[in-house]
Amino acid sequence: MHFKNDVIAFIGPACAFALEPVARLAAYWNSPIITGMGDQLPSDDELTVTSGILGKIHKWKNESTDKSKYPTLTRMSYCQCRLKLVFASIFRQFKWKHVALIIDRSDLFSLTVGKNLEYGLRQEGLLSFVRELNGNEQEPYENYLKDASMYARVAILSLRGELVRKFMLAAYTLGMTNGDWVFLDVEIFQSSYWDDHDWEAGDAFDSHARKAYEALLRVSLLQPTNPEYQGFADKVRVMAKAYNYSFSDSEEVNFFIGAFYDGVYLLGMAFNETLSEGGDIRDGMAITRRMWNRSFHGITGHVRIDDNGDRDADYSISDLDPINGKFEVVAYYYGLHREYSAVAGKKMHWPGGREGPPPDVPRCGFLGNAPECHGNELTIMYGTFAFAIFLGFSFLVVYLMCKAKTVTSEAHTNKNLLEK
Repeated sequence: MHFKNDVIAFIGPACAFALEPVARLAAYWNSPIITGMGDQLPSDDELTVTSGILGKIHKWKNESTDKSKYPTLTRMSYCQCRLKLVFASIFRQFKWKHVALIIDRSDLFSLTVGKNLEYGLRQEGLLSFVRELNGNEQEPYENYLKDASMYARVAILSLRGELVRKFMLAAYTLGMTNGDWVFLDVEIFQSSYWDDHDWEAGDAFDSHARKAYEALLRVSLLQPTNPEYQGFADKVRVMAKAYNYSFSDSEEVNFFIGAFYDGVYLLGMAFNETLSEGGDIRDGMAITRRMWNRSFHGITGHVRIDDNGDRDADYSISDLDPINGKFEVVAYYYGLHREYSAVAGKKMHWPGGREGPPPDVPRCGFLGNAPECHGNELTIMYGTFAFAIFLGFSFLVVYLMCKAKTVTSEAHTNKNLLEK
């Protein structure tokens, strides 16, 4: 394409593994390259050697973070590396400093999200417990939760949707959904691709799952809801049929499609500015610098590309409304300001009827061995012991007095008998 078709810019690929070599070539050819994803993972068929894949992902993450090897690459959607900032903003908001993380290493998306969170939250000093599991094996999930309970009361479940439900049901069985615990998961957006994260499965456990999910907070990409995007989505549905793809009635036009569109729009702006100033549109580095460190209004809403060529994405934080059983947005994380922002007029539904978040550390500690709690127990124990001694002594005194009275009475009786 580069040599035969005189290509001066690249749009895509989406998958990180495909993007990596193309981005290297684009840098070598001094051509701008834009992707609407960049964190996309390989298919299940590629999950043959997890450790090898994870090594490649870490290599890609490290290299794409500083962009030294990909100086012409611009990513228009989101970066998993910044999910730590989203979660950290939630933890700061509610003053949580002890966090557990459970990761499904058999699901590549869950694994990479979990590893990014593990690395980032450790740096923030927020992580107290990490455990990995093979989600393809049937295990007693209660054991993972019991282990986590020794270190935290806030747990991130980096698991595919089916496992999230199993863990929440296990938490319900253990009594961990009554308000003393909080769980969090990641659902980038609702799609069968990311697995079903809903509590409702049409089985006998739905009622328990619904109750358990009241203790779950969900982090997602902020989906555009403006009229412009809805019109764009309608056009995408129509055009998709020409490429032998039909959206189902419940299927949304996902964020990444809009991100690619915004990428083309941004590239066009950079080309137009370059031409209007008499610049060279074949200078990929110059074109790329015009796209970085700037903001504009795109089809997906406000778009800000930072000085490293990555989008400062916005996220929503949702909780389950106990009345209608649906997740509703209660707060936002805005990438530009990098802070938690509660939705005005929206109240967080804490489980167990709580009016506020559970404390970071339980009153008696994670193991129930806090000195103040044991102090009360010792006071009660010593008080009971002292009272028992007092009662025993009292009974002894009464007994001795009665005994002495009896002896005196008998002596007096004997004396009278002798005198007669």
